[in-house]
Amino acid sequence: MPMQIAFRPMLVAALALLPALASAQERISQRYDVVYLGIRAGEAAFEALLTDTRYSLAGQLRSTGLLRALVNVAYTVKAVGRVANGRLVPERYEEDERYGKRVGERVIEYSNGVPRVVRHDPPRKPQPTDVDPATQGDAVDPATAVFLALRDVPREEACRFSVTLFDGVRRSRLVIVRPEPEGDGLRCTAQYQRLAGYREWELENGGITPMTFHYRPNGSGMLEVAEVRVSTSYGTVHVKRR
Repeated sequence: MPMQIAFRPMLVAALALLPALASAQERISQRYDVVYLGIRAGEAAFEALLTDTRYSLAGQLRSTGLLRALVNVAYTVKAVGRVANGRLVPERYEEDERYGKRVGERVIEYSNGVPRVVRHDPPRKPQPTDVDPATQGDAVDPATAVFLALRDVPREEACRFSVTLFDGVRRSRLVIVRPEPEGDGLRCTAQYQRLAGYREWELENGGITPMTFHYRPNGSGMLEVAEVRVSTSYGTVHVKRR
């Protein structure tokens, strides 16, 4: 479905440097509406807790309105890890997915940054295209990638972002570049790039999903992501911050 196709590239979405963290802890809460063909098709929420040495994240995407009446979509992610030299290093990632009657669960644990899939329910038969987790020490989990992509940033750091992610089977990359003035904010060109572990039909258009990130001032001297537009074969999906 278009909404699922739109949000997965963001779960996304090299580790990006974080802005300075609060001396004790910092709580971050973000809410988004997912709009397709002018209709509010879903909503997404993201919560983060950061300290000088640790972080925890939780996110959820679910269908709403008419789409929910047609198919119940719910996608929940959690991640915990440590903060080292201003970077997020994941230690555990949990993912629960419901798409209609289909449900699934995946858990990834990390040792020195190297992922290991410890749970995949229902069990999944290995495919020739699968990526070996032991080779993915340079990638982060989808929840950590989404947080890094959506965090508030100084103007000079906006549109200078790249993160590689691994979801337990597939390797991908989210790149945000080319800042252009847009009112008081910026418009950035982005791509979600499917790199490895995908089936042939998933690699249409070179495995690239075009996106744009739209930033606005947040009132505290930083820029925040106001909207993400995702181009799909079904049309453009708008993810709008409340």
